[in-house]
Amino acid sequence: MEKNEIYRFFGEGRVFVDDADFTLECDELEVHDAEELRRAGGGVPYDLLGINSRDLTTLKVVPGRLEELVGLLPTSVPRVAESGVGSAADAARLARAGYDMALIGSALMTTEDPAALLSAMIAAGRGAR
Repeated sequence: MEKNEIYRFFGEGRVFVDDADFTLECDELEVHDAEELRRAGGGVPYDLLGINSRDLTTLKVVPGRLEELVGLLPTSVPRVAESGVGSAADAARLARAGYDMALIGSALMTTEDPAALLSAMIAAGRGAR
């Protein structure tokens, strides 16, 4: 695997979540399509597996990519939906599709009430399971 491929798969590679209830530090494997997922295979250790629906060439979100690829993901690690998750309805739809987590930074940065959106997304995702 070439160095640029590793960055494409991993991005920064480490995920840090730190709040009052828990701290999480883990490795995430991030892929953008079925071919990257196939090439990454089982030879790379990871704790989370993310599908990024953003096309890295155009930087546009590809509608349906998350739902298209979720069936290819192993269920042995948490599955993360990345990019294009902007509403409570999106969170519910992706939870029903089989994702365990979602990256929602852009949605929180562009809404007038991030706390309300976050609460709505968490409730919708949990309610959809």
